[in-house]
Amino acid sequence: MAGLYVEGYDVPVTLSAGLSQVAGRFGGLALHGSGGGSPTQIDALIFPSAPSTIICGFAFRFAANPGASTIVASLRDGSNTQVGIAIDTTGHPFLFRTSIGNVLGTATNPLAINTWVYLILKVFINNTTGTFDLKVDGTVVITGTGDTQNTATTADRLVFLNNSNTMSFDVDDVSP
Repeated sequence: MAGLYVEGYDVPVTLSAGLSQVAGRFGGLALHGSGGGSPTQIDALIFPSAPSTIICGFAFRFAANPGASTIVASLRDGSNTQVGIAIDTTGHPFLFRTSIGNVLGTATNPLAINTWVYLILKVFINNTTGTFDLKVDGTVVITGTGDTQNTATTADRLVFLNNSNTMSFDVDDVSP
């Protein structure tokens, strides 16, 4: 099992187009994705070994419901998505395998707009006995079992990706 901790984005860095730094949830700086065009991606965590069970958490907020379902973060093996978190057009978080159309589960309640929430994703990657859980502020909102594998039984990175022109988002305090 892997759990890594990165305390915010408090050090000014050079970021690609569509990414900037804004005030964080407890001061300091947070990562901001503007949602203004082509996909914006940042490898938030590169795991030192490629584990099959991963627990990761991060603070998240978004400015408005997206015009189309939008990827927030994904666990990847290289460039291949294993499992990801997305937001639908009504603000409900959902988990998917491989691509945004392959939904594993959807939360009953939407996330509040312009409000920091802490998301924790726990995934065991396996093509038959995989498990997945998503917590919002400590409460399990999605849980299940089944195929969580795309190309491998591991993931080597957590990636933040905004593929929507209509949803800007902030990420802070990435941790296990």
